[in-house]
Amino acid sequence: FVGLADRLADSHRGYFVPPRPDKTLTSRGDEDFVASRMQQLDAYLRRLASHPVLRHSKELRVFLTAQNLEADETWYRMKHKVPVPVPVPMPAPGQAH
Repeated sequence: FVGLADRLADSHRGYFVPPRPDKTLTSRGDEDFVASRMQQLDAYLRRLASHPVLRHSKELRVFLTAQNLEADETWYRMKHKVPVPVPVPMPAPGQAH
């Protein structure tokens, strides 16, 4: 969620990006904490999904649809600001270069 918030803030400068819920330190296995955290993160995603601009963002789409976010090439490129290569058109056979 931190990565998503960072990507959205970076790619949508000038727009209000809803703040993500703060992390809270707690003892492991605290079921009330886990349930509360799940509700906070769910509400955060709903705010993003209802935002008139952010709901169309590539970052949110990849975050919500990637099977394995850390292994997703598109997410990696966004996270590390790697430019997407532009394909160079190849001449048709028999045409001069």
